[in-house]
Amino acid sequence: MVRLAGCWSARLGCRYPRRLGRRGGRSMEKWRVLGVVAGLCVVLGACDSSPPPVVTESPTGPATVSPSPSLTASPSPSPTVLTSAELLALLPANAGEADVEGAVVTAEFFLEQYAPMFHSGDTRVWDALSGPGCTYCTDASSNAKEVAQLGWVATGGEIAPDTSTQRGVLDGAERAVVKFHASFADAYLTKDSGAPELQEAASTHEVFVELARSDGIWVVTGVMIDE
Repeated sequence: MVRLAGCWSARLGCRYPRRLGRRGGRSMEKWRVLGVVAGLCVVLGACDSSPPPVVTESPTGPATVSPSPSLTASPSPSPTVLTSAELLALLPANAGEADVEGAVVTAEFFLEQYAPMFHSGDTRVWDALSGPGCTYCTDASSNAKEVAQLGWVATGGEIAPDTSTQRGVLDGAERAVVKFHASFADAYLTKDSGAPELQEAASTHEVFVELARSDGIWVVTGVMIDE
């Protein structure tokens, strides 16, 4: 099934961006997703015989940015674009390596930025790790900004990758595909100083992330969630 995931609420024109679908935009194009996932299954020998439902890139979790406990919206996105050097300083160790480990830690870190981005309205880290053509990435960024502009407060919705399930494979020297299971926390929106409203309940899903090398780092070019 195709799932849009780039909004925090139906008010933004689609289901709340729960899973990476929950949070995102279009993933890789459908045909590309299926091809990449099939290749990953062959190499890792870890997929079901039937093709998984596809979640189109629609964005989604936490990292070095801590969500504010306050219920007062105070978005402060900076117009300054992060350089590759600044981004590398924020990324986990080995993220800059052009190997599978670098791709895996980058994919996990990227998804962990989803909730903090909605909490703060600051999309710089997410945008810096979003590759060209990643609709899931741009949709999530746009929706996070819209939530902030509307004066809403997003809480919860963190994505927590299960590192014990991570698998990755290189597709040539410049591309990689990573998969792992991830837990998605309850996500809420508070509007007009009202009570927090549950947008999507907690759940667990298998996530596939496609990445490519760009300026010495891995960037995300597609996301798929197995419903």
